[in-house]
Amino acid sequence: MDKKYKIRTLIFIYVSLGIAIHLFDNHNYKDDDYIIYQSNEEPFGAYKKGNIYIGNHEYIEKIKNKIKPGDILIEQGYNLSNKFIDPNYKIYSSYRITDKDDRNAILNVLNIYNTSISFEFDRTIESMRVEWSVHNFLYKIGIEQNRTKDVDLNNDDEKIYSNPILKKVFK
Repeated sequence: MDKKYKIRTLIFIYVSLGIAIHLFDNHNYKDDDYIIYQSNEEPFGAYKKGNIYIGNHEYIEKIKNKIKPGDILIEQGYNLSNKFIDPNYKIYSSYRITDKDDRNAILNVLNIYNTSISFEFDRTIESMRVEWSVHNFLYKIGIEQNRTKDVDLNNDDEKIYSNPILKKVFK
């Protein structure tokens, strides 16, 4: 295949997907479908299908065998690539969350957690929604499932997932 054909095919797929999503999905999100627990006990919060646990790698390793189906694990850490430290959150098994309102609830809980601690993570909810949707789409069509089964949200990706075209296609 020549390069122009590949580019045209990718553009056609993005446009088709964008139209389909626009026609069949209203873009409204429920913003009250979650709970934040007021005590210092675990978990930090919950959404309609389970609890949301957020913490560093050691904490996640300690509890990962104790969680129930529907529970969400979010690891707080740093991406050390490109010779700089980039704060990130890794949502484990994010491919299982296919309902946009569930994803939104989890991201709202994550956002509240992030503002309650001093961590230099700075992403918009909208760009995180887009990145998660892209990961789920790639997982569903079988592209690098070992990498797309979890979503890693880091500051550097804000630039990529704030792209107006991606927002339209995957919103």
